[in-house]
Amino acid sequence: MERFRAAPALDLVAQYRAPGNVLREANERLGCPVVDVYGMLETGLTSCTSQEKPLDEIGIVGRPYSCLRVRIVDAEDRDVPIGTEGEVVKTGPTMMVGYYRNPAKNRETWTSDGWFRSGDRGISIRPAASRSRADRRT
Repeated sequence: MERFRAAPALDLVAQYRAPGNVLREANERLGCPVVDVYGMLETGLTSCTSQEKPLDEIGIVGRPYSCLRVRIVDAEDRDVPIGTEGEVVKTGPTMMVGYYRNPAKNRETWTSDGWFRSGDRGISIRPAASRSRADRRT
């Protein structure tokens, strides 16, 4: 980080999963907010942002964008209680419609009621608010 200096027009740096000490140092050295983002190409690239959260909430990916609905579910696609880990599922107008010519992958990836299975593990920490990504499903 010592040799890296921010450009004068740098307003924001988006990153994913950097350790807290790196985020704090980058925030100080770059002179602009360094925020967490979470998403994937299938869901319109970025699904959540932490732009509104303070640095003391590192590891929380933030609120879903208003055009997406995000849930944390168990193996039977039921919502899990707050504080319980489950799979992140999403739906909304920015979602892809399916994998091209791959009906088996589409059946595996979409729930029966149209939610996309991200394969990511998450924990809901507040109702309909911020999500914390834990890890990839194995």
